[in-house]
Amino acid sequence: MQQSYNLIEDLSKRLNSELHSSGITSAFLDACLQQFFEWLSPCFPVIHKPTFSTRETIPPLLLNMVALGSLFVCQPDSSQKGEMLWRLGHTAVATSWQTLSSLRGPRDACDGVQLVMTALLGQLFALLSSNESIRRTAFVWHGLGFYWARTSGMYAAEDMQQYDIPGREAPGSTKHAAWLTWAAIETKRRAILGHYILDGLISQASGSPASTRHLINSIKTACPDAAFLAKTADDWIVEMEKSSPTQRPFSEVFVSVFSPDYSSSSPPRLSVFSTLVTLEGLQSLISDLHETTGPVFGAISERQIIQALLNIYDTNISKESPIHDNKFQLTLRWHTVCLELAVSSASLCRRICHAYGLQQPLGGMATKEDQLSFDLNQWARSAGATRAVLHALAITRIVSQIPFKSAHAPHIPAAIYASAVVMGGWCLSREETIHVGSNTPWHDIWREGHDIDQYLRHEDTDGTKVQLLNEMNFLQISLKTITSRWSVSRPMAETIQQIATLARQYH
Repeated sequence: MQQSYNLIEDLSKRLNSELHSSGITSAFLDACLQQFFEWLSPCFPVIHKPTFSTRETIPPLLLNMVALGSLFVCQPDSSQKGEMLWRLGHTAVATSWQTLSSLRGPRDACDGVQLVMTALLGQLFALLSSNESIRRTAFVWHGLGFYWARTSGMYAAEDMQQYDIPGREAPGSTKHAAWLTWAAIETKRRAILGHYILDGLISQASGSPASTRHLINSIKTACPDAAFLAKTADDWIVEMEKSSPTQRPFSEVFVSVFSPDYSSSSPPRLSVFSTLVTLEGLQSLISDLHETTGPVFGAISERQIIQALLNIYDTNISKESPIHDNKFQLTLRWHTVCLELAVSSASLCRRICHAYGLQQPLGGMATKEDQLSFDLNQWARSAGATRAVLHALAITRIVSQIPFKSAHAPHIPAAIYASAVVMGGWCLSREETIHVGSNTPWHDIWREGHDIDQYLRHEDTDGTKVQLLNEMNFLQISLKTITSRWSVSRPMAETIQQIATLARQYH
């Protein structure tokens, strides 16, 4: 608290006055920090909780962690207090980033790690905020984390940092020291990789291209998630021995992912976190496709992206494996990226709102696609619309099963929203009741020239009867309940309500 107050006095008397009159106490800050580790950290593991120390953490990073944790504290005005703390951290970074980029904690792997982590969590809070001015900050600051990582030397340090995994019979002090070294390197790596994940989410939400070239990412893949979540050095050693990870640069991962022989050529074993990074790389390529209206030299084709998505599906999603929380998250994001390949949900929503005079509270940026003439009836009868609806229905099924503990993953609100927008666009032009097969063959769905209408029937056949307006209602309720802690869910639900009302009038 004293560090925060000193920071306020140096930056802004107004913020100082607001904080002193807000009733923020040490107990509130402790509760927020605890909720951050309890709810958000398991879904977005970038801070290593077992070795985390508040005394070794810069105030802006603590403020962003507290701001995110405030969303899960059930106290009056906790979210408003969180926004206030976020503004404080944002102001500190905006005015002092040059100083912060050269700071290095006692156990940090290199300079700038905490600044890059601060930017990651701060932009994550902004992206998922219902406050328009705060949300716009995520779009304006899009990509700064990569710049700070490079100027701080975090990319250059990647190949110079090594660690050894001691045996189980090693002395306790040796194991603990090795664990601390590994944790510092892995935290630095995840701070950068987290920005690649955030880059894809911002790109999808804003409708703008990615801010960096994911395919040339030289950072190595993250270690197994279970090892990162291990609470002791002994548990960490067990998890590392169990998985025997082979870390390689993501640039090499992408080379293999695009190969037609990926599934049969001993593909790299990726953690859930690393798979999400890979998916956001494909999302960045999809945003490039939506940005262009003609041939582009050196662009990755749609067929190549489809091949990569199906490769990931075969090796990381479809294979028989125990259902766990992270598997739900990974499958949900895979379907969302596929949906975005079929149609840009941000662009579709803007076009629907423009055509029907609806308010569009989520903002975003106009793309070249938006400038083209758009016929909703024609789109709803295209193969892209059918694919988008099939993936939207798959997302709905996953949301209905996802454990409450995992419902707060940062990408879930966008998945629900995109699904509802696609269903709404379909209902505004076509039938509201459809019949869908129990198992959708995704390879066939994306096969060029394949008749996919057979998987989305309009008459009463053997398929499961689906009423899309009821599905939209469920998605709207989901935004108000399981993802309600992310305040962006409120304007999302309002937009879905407007589109659903129009669709009901149409039918």
